[in-house]
Amino acid sequence: MVKTLGNFLGLFCVFVVLGLPCRAQPRQLAVPVEDALAALHFPPSTPLDLSPDGEWVAYTLQDDRRKERRGDVRYKLFSGTGVYQEVTGCDVWITNTQSGVSQNLTEGKGSNWSPVWSPNGHRLAFYSDRSGVARLWVWERETSSLRQVSDTIVHAFYPSEVGRWSPDGRWILVKILPEGMTVEESLDAAISPQEQAIKKTENGPTVVLYRSPANSNSSTPEQRRGSNGEVDIWTTYRHADLALIEIGTGNVQRIAKGFNPQLGSIYRLTGSMWRLLRQKATRRQPLKTAYMILWLYHSLTLAPELLRQI
Repeated sequence: MVKTLGNFLGLFCVFVVLGLPCRAQPRQLAVPVEDALAALHFPPSTPLDLSPDGEWVAYTLQDDRRKERRGDVRYKLFSGTGVYQEVTGCDVWITNTQSGVSQNLTEGKGSNWSPVWSPNGHRLAFYSDRSGVARLWVWERETSSLRQVSDTIVHAFYPSEVGRWSPDGRWILVKILPEGMTVEESLDAAISPQEQAIKKTENGPTVVLYRSPANSNSSTPEQRRGSNGEVDIWTTYRHADLALIEIGTGNVQRIAKGFNPQLGSIYRLTGSMWRLLRQKATRRQPLKTAYMILWLYHSLTLAPELLRQI
């Protein structure tokens, strides 16, 4: 009797459970490819910059739908307008730290990246090819207007190589193309003979020519090759001049020519450093010394007093 009652209760519980309504699991739908591509994101190694008053943060967002297509071997690292491929299709944005309100300052015209605030927070400097090639631009906070600072072509290799403002906000330190070199010449100079041969064979037979390097520090479009005839891609693509650009006039003063400066390494420039750079630029001295001082400042964190003695 007890066993029969136990079996009955067991069957009763089973029927009760089966009879309960089951909560439907939400159906997970795949994200359409168009929606995935439309999602804006931070490109690799792009820094954020907070305004001096802490009110606005500036940053770079990328739209994959606007990225450059790398069909030509010359465009493997830079676009035809001199933009590093990792930041093509980007815009400069700012967000208010109090309200969370965001604004796209560059509105999808060209590629725009690496914004950095001036010391007083009145201007935001960034790179852009919106006028045809990569140049230095500023956003005027008071008038909400964009302005190209100079016709000089900038040559930032990494997105972290933002411009560095002088303490008084009059000048900005940037990397630019070597003097006398065009964007096309800089792209051609970084192609190895083998890559040139592959490219040319599409149109028929070709002859591969090898040339020995003339001067490893030359800022001309000559290709610098190693003993095996190969182009040192990383050296060639980073090859640039270091220059001061005056924000108000667009005046350019090259302070180091024919080197591979990594501007991203220069985190902070003191007033003493800027006075030294301006002095050398005014005297039109070349400029290994200026670059070496910048490198030493970052690597050894030398005191300004010691820097003045170099």
